[in-house]
Amino acid sequence: MSDDDKVIVPASTSECQIFPLGCCSSNYNTGDYDPDFVGGKATHKEITQVLHDIQRARRPAVRKRWVLEFLLALAYLIVTIGAVLVRYFLFGLDSIMGWLFMFVIIGICGVFINYGYERTLSEIVKESKDACYKMLDEQHMASFEAKGLRWFLPAHFLLWVELQKIEGDQNTGQSVYIPPNQHQHPNANDMNAQV
Repeated sequence: MSDDDKVIVPASTSECQIFPLGCCSSNYNTGDYDPDFVGGKATHKEITQVLHDIQRARRPAVRKRWVLEFLLALAYLIVTIGAVLVRYFLFGLDSIMGWLFMFVIIGICGVFINYGYERTLSEIVKESKDACYKMLDEQHMASFEAKGLRWFLPAHFLLWVELQKIEGDQNTGQSVYIPPNQHQHPNANDMNAQV
């Protein structure tokens, strides 16, 4: 079970609109979109376009993840077959010691396989998040910030994307990040967040 299976997608609030990943379509769901949230500043079409662009920017990461999960299953299969063969040739079929040896080998190899999987997966997610933020910065961030809105990719952004309201600082005229939920990180650009 991966960390993504344990995460609960938060609900939208008056300061943050959540767009969860659909379970069947693998697209971000705009079904809970509240037009009153943006107050007429952005159309449903604009928001759908941004979500489509995020989906397109993260597509290479999704493909890499499928390949990684296939390699994970293949590695476990090879280790299991290897351990069974070693048990058979070293200890025979009826040896209790052979069974114990086989499970220890599978367990030790499993630790290293899982470590490699988690490390590679976090690199894939970081690459994907970087690509999505780059796309957002180049294409959409300025126009939405001018409307008082900001797109945010949380630590588990593969599961949801956030559109947040921002308020201008009266003294400097610059936008200020206002975290709407307790699950937010104080630095929206923190790329070292846990996967």
